[in-house]
Amino acid sequence: MWWSWFLNKCLLIFQYLLIQYKGIHFNYDGKYSIKYKTNHKTLFNILKQNKNTKFLLYQRQKVNFNKDENIKSAEDFKYEILFKQVFIFHLQFCFRKLFPKYTTYSDYRSYVMEIMNDGHATNIMSVGYPIAVTNTSGTSGDPKHFPVEGTIPADELLSSPLPINVRLALESTKYHLSPNPSRAQELRKIVGENGFHHVNTCFWLNLKCGVCIISPSIRQFELKLLSTYWNPDIPIFPYVYGMSEHHRISVPLKPNSYNLIPLPRSVYYEFIALTDDDDENQPSESFELHQLEQDKYYEVVLTTYDGLYRYRTDDIIKVTGHYYSLPAWQLIGSFKVIKEVFVLRQ
Repeated sequence: MWWSWFLNKCLLIFQYLLIQYKGIHFNYDGKYSIKYKTNHKTLFNILKQNKNTKFLLYQRQKVNFNKDENIKSAEDFKYEILFKQVFIFHLQFCFRKLFPKYTTYSDYRSYVMEIMNDGHATNIMSVGYPIAVTNTSGTSGDPKHFPVEGTIPADELLSSPLPINVRLALESTKYHLSPNPSRAQELRKIVGENGFHHVNTCFWLNLKCGVCIISPSIRQFELKLLSTYWNPDIPIFPYVYGMSEHHRISVPLKPNSYNLIPLPRSVYYEFIALTDDDDENQPSESFELHQLEQDKYYEVVLTTYDGLYRYRTDDIIKVTGHYYSLPAWQLIGSFKVIKEVFVLRQ
């Protein structure tokens, strides 16, 4: 029907324009985030949004943070000659006073359990009630649970909108996908004649790209995939670097690449340099985005809108270059494993 065709075209045009806008916005952040202190503004917004949460109120009391002592915004310093520098200094001073030490999951466990056990508790770690509680997917130890206030927006996924008639059919409770014997026979014939060599383009003739997770632990399988099953003419887009604690930490720079670019509006970043003389429990110094040095290794520390502050992720990155003013890095692996290897090499 004409209206279905028209709506599909409108959706495609809208998504195309949205992608172009986000690309321009991403490049703008890459060029000017350091200059305009975007990541510090993110930290201020996080603290402002969560200022009345149970966890943050308890933290203020715990460190004797004066009830009348508030974190000022940049506008409060508009009459200062160097208001930006004064604002950043004030913000960092207050933040380090609130959280003089890095945090781990043990600092949040009781609050997470309160959220999980009481379905009506609000403003515990973040504003309101979380939409879900995620859990870590590690294979060792007990899983860790984290409340999240949002997921990856649909318009930021690497996808195209489904045609209206297909979407309505899929969302219908009466829809059932029936067997397709002719398609099954077609697939058997393809495998029988060609095996699984470049099977992706044999099965799906109009395939444009692939999307996958990235992890150093699966690179051996990636080599097998690319050498046998996957047609290299089809680009692979590594998915965002994320975790149960936060779903958008950095994004791939280009297809078929492990180089990642941080998102300074998503979280507040700190980094702990990996050296052979660090105190594992509480290293003293952290670095910010503009202080990272190429070819050096760092542990990622996050402050998020979901209510994590100076949280040690145990993920190690290696800085590989820069995208305009922002550092580019590769995810190397877990802190505990990399630390042992790093010390042995010294």
